[in-house]
Amino acid sequence: MKKLKKNIHFLKNKKRHLKKIIGNISKPRLSIYKSNKHIYAQLIDDINGHTLCSSSTTEKKKIKNLLVSKNENELNLNFSYTIGQNLGKRAKNLNIQAVVFDRNYELYHGKIKKLIEGLHGEGIIC
Repeated sequence: MKKLKKNIHFLKNKKRHLKKIIGNISKPRLSIYKSNKHIYAQLIDDINGHTLCSSSTTEKKKIKNLLVSKNENELNLNFSYTIGQNLGKRAKNLNIQAVVFDRNYELYHGKIKKLIEGLHGEGIIC
C-alpha cells in the first residue's frame, strides 16, 4: 500500500473514531500525543473547540519533585507520571472530575499508563 493511501486510511479511521468520543466542559476529552522525544496531554472541550488545560514534557524545568535515575526509561516514566499529576491539578482547579480518554491509537502501556495513573492519583476519573 502506498504511503498516501495509508495516510488517507488512517485519517478516515481517526475521523470515525472521534465521532464516538466527544468531550464537553463537564467531561472533556483527554488527548495524548507521544513523539520520539516528548509526550503531550491536553483536555479539550469539543463542543466549543477549546483546549481547557495541557501539560507536556517540554515543561521539564517547571516540573518539580522528580526522582533522579540512571535508567532513562524509568526517568521517562517518572516524567509521564508527573505530567499526569500536573494535568490532574490543573483539571481540579477547573472543577473537572472526569474525562473521556482518547489515546490516539497508542497502546495503554508504559508512558501512557503512567500518565493515566498520575491523573488517577489526583482523583480524576478516566
